Amino acid sequence: MEYIAIRENQRIELLNEQTKAMQCQHAGHSFGANTPKSKITPEFVRSEVAIGRAIIPNNINHPESEPMIVGRNFLVKINANIGNSAVTSSIEEEVEKAV
Repeated sequence: MEYIAIRENQRIELLNEQTKAMQCQHAGHSFGANTPKSKITPEFVRSEVAIGRAIIPNNINHPESEPMIVGRNFLVKINANIGNSAVTSSIEEEVEKAV
């Protein structure tokens, strides 16, 4: 958990640096996307995983892989688009596939 918190904080710092550099070049709009303002702690990582708002995917068969965290309060998030074909599927089937 500590490793994940350290890596997440490093990525946040890098993203903030890149954002500051880009503001000199482009005016742009954030469209509501924000980076976390506070430091991520190992305790916060543990609590988010325990509550079910985050996961740590990792394959033990790949020893070179580095664990990372996916969740709403972290930099990596997952978006699912639900769409259906007029011929073969319905909204209910698409929702069932996503769940």
